[in-house]
Amino acid sequence: MKVDWESWNRRSLADDDIVRLILDGTVVKVRLDRKATNISLLVLLGVRRDGQKLLLAVKNMGGESEAAWRGVLDDLIARGLRTPELLLIDGGSGLEQALASLWPDVPTQRCTLYSVTKGQQAIRELTRAMLESTGNLPPLPAIFPDSLAPVVRNASDGERELSMMHWGMPGPLQLRGAPATNIRNTASPYWW
Repeated sequence: MKVDWESWNRRSLADDDIVRLILDGTVVKVRLDRKATNISLLVLLGVRRDGQKLLLAVKNMGGESEAAWRGVLDDLIARGLRTPELLLIDGGSGLEQALASLWPDVPTQRCTLYSVTKGQQAIRELTRAMLESTGNLPPLPAIFPDSLAPVVRNASDGERELSMMHWGMPGPLQLRGAPATNIRNTASPYWW
């Protein structure tokens, strides 16, 4: 099994037409030396142009620092990963710094979970939003299509602004225009 794992971690990515990357850090509880402990894993999924998802990497790098993310990303690039067209991230600062140094011009989309579980001060600090027009942001147990929720956008003066908007991508005609907020099925008509 170890040989298979090592081979998988060295495989070429040059022939995979990866257009989107989904990057996230997660903490899992494992048993090491008969002791339960938490380890931080960096997980990267690639999405091919045809919508197929591929697991690209699962690495224990000791945390989510910029250096840890760069280590994983540099390895994938050395194995043939090309610059993606879109990045989907959770918003960790180490990941953002690593991506900014590698692909500063690639559009990035953040996971909506952060805005559901954190308050407006945490959102402002994470996104460096200088302006705010949300008022007193109520707790949001979930974000549903066509409901008000916080977003960070560039204001007319170029400053980042935390504001409220109706969430949901307008739906494709074949789905009668039904809005959606979090489209995880990349083969769905919402992506094209």
